[in-house]
Amino acid sequence: TEDSTAIDLVPRIMAAGGDTQRVFTLKKSILLPRDIGYLEETIKKERKGAPTGLVIIDPVANHIGGKSTDDEGSVREAINNLNHVADRTNTAIIGVRHPTKYGDGGVTSVLGSGAWTHCPRVVLMMKQSEDVPYSLDDRVLEVVKSNRGEIGARREYRIHRVAVEGLPDLVPKLVRDGYGVEGP
Repeated sequence: TEDSTAIDLVPRIMAAGGDTQRVFTLKKSILLPRDIGYLEETIKKERKGAPTGLVIIDPVANHIGGKSTDDEGSVREAINNLNHVADRTNTAIIGVRHPTKYGDGGVTSVLGSGAWTHCPRVVLMMKQSEDVPYSLDDRVLEVVKSNRGEIGARREYRIHRVAVEGLPDLVPKLVRDGYGVEGP
């Protein structure tokens, strides 16, 4: 709800080598838990013969119906059903939540109620890398909670700015360390 599909999302999909014809953006803002049925029915619809495999709600806090993002009960009520929808539709659902920060740009935790990390089955934290000299482009993706695997697993990555055909500005692209700019 914060980024423009045409200006932000489509160029990033193109920069990553994604097929923009396989991406569907909801034209309606959802409120959780009120619209959980609508979300599930939308996920179940096949597009061009393919099932939905991934849903990204960014930022998820914009979709909890005006409730407090700091209140445990309100957050749980809003997002608990996402786990059930993911199971019933065989779809991964990612809710993006901003972290808290401290003075030097480091990340300490997820902003708001602890329910933001207690309810999901897996929580990944994207933050500046602590292992290299400070740079806006050096990042790490770390598993900080998991009901399904190892906690603490991490991957270093960088943000590169790349040209995308037909666009006047460079577009950010995530690149894993150990691979070239054109690598996976």
